Amino acid sequence: MKRIGLNLAVAFVTFCVGAAASTLRNRWPSYPQKSRPMIATAQIGAEPLKVTMEMHACGPRANYHTFHLSDGTRISTSCEGHSSRLAAARALQTKLVGNAGIIERAPNLDEKGRRVGDKIVAKTDGVIELETYGNALCSTYAASLEHLQWFERR
Repeated sequence: MKRIGLNLAVAFVTFCVGAAASTLRNRWPSYPQKSRPMIATAQIGAEPLKVTMEMHACGPRANYHTFHLSDGTRISTSCEGHSSRLAAARALQTKLVGNAGIIERAPNLDEKGRRVGDKIVAKTDGVIELETYGNALCSTYAASLEHLQWFERR
């Protein structure tokens, strides 16, 4: 009986300490709050990014676009149609060869929650996002992960 009482007392004290620590952490966060939207450049007082689109090629099986950003970087996108899902998956694996490493990998889901492909973000000399959707392979290349996130949110 003594051990049960002691165990309950330790559990209660542990719970109270955890609840107090959680309350304090939520009240005074250790990270600065964002007061304005993220800007992909690290310059102080930087202007928000702007895009001008240039279509390089568009055809029945593929299209390629380049977006020049106001900070001097570029984002390039392409979508290529393949003969099957397997061919698109092979093309995705081929594009992954030589990249420094996968940052994130997730299934690509349609509006009903069914898996229709894969989505991979990998480190190159910048960042590349590869995405299969059925028999299509789309890729987006950006100078940094922040640029890629900005591009997807715009």
